[in-house]
Amino acid sequence: MLIDAHTHLDEYIDYENGAELERKALQEINEGRILSLGVAMDVKAYEKTLELAARSSYILPCFGVHPRKAHLYADSLGDLDEYAETCKMIGEIGLDYFWAPKETYKAQMPVFEYFLRKAKEGKKVINVHTKGAEGEVIDVLKKHKSERVIIHWYSGPRWEFRELLRMGCFFTVGVQLKYSDLIQDIAKAIPLERLLIETDNPSGEEWLSKRIGMPKDIGGVYRQTAQLRKLTPEALEEIVYQNFVNL
Repeated sequence: MLIDAHTHLDEYIDYENGAELERKALQEINEGRILSLGVAMDVKAYEKTLELAARSSYILPCFGVHPRKAHLYADSLGDLDEYAETCKMIGEIGLDYFWAPKETYKAQMPVFEYFLRKAKEGKKVINVHTKGAEGEVIDVLKKHKSERVIIHWYSGPRWEFRELLRMGCFFTVGVQLKYSDLIQDIAKAIPLERLLIETDNPSGEEWLSKRIGMPKDIGGVYRQTAQLRKLTPEALEEIVYQNFVNL
């Protein structure tokens, strides 16, 4: 079974011809048996992902508030309790001091820490965004003694990468693999027992090539990663599946 460890399935409906894109995405997931961790940017995204999960047993909805949306929730975190306590996994959460507007920075930390507390209480996997704030993410993960951590699309400094490895984090490799020497180097450096595969679609591929990313793109990431690691795609599929189980 292929696993996409980070995807935004709720976003297909927002495109022109969104209903058709969404139908096609669900078809690809079901026919390809792609276990898809549908992360959320906010409450609306999570509710949409729950709706999609009712149409596919291969979708695992994850609840989180993305750092870019943190300022919308920082003063009403209690309103998130029901979602955070009943979801199966938590994500996408974290810090972003690179892409996010500076006016969101202050709100990001309390929202991130809220989710880390909820994850600790519920012993839940967390899917973490680190862009431009890798050192700060390390500090707060240590503060909360966070476990079962997936680091999403890491592209930061090598020292922080090594520290996150020492902390026991898992890492995803995604569609940027075919465009970036840095991501290829990281993909080769992740221990096989900590490796996961993702697309971050639909926008992951779109950001890179202007083509709307689809669930079946995950197969290409598996093939490219397997080639880098001198494995067969089938062997990598089994490794990633076992890593997901081990989370």
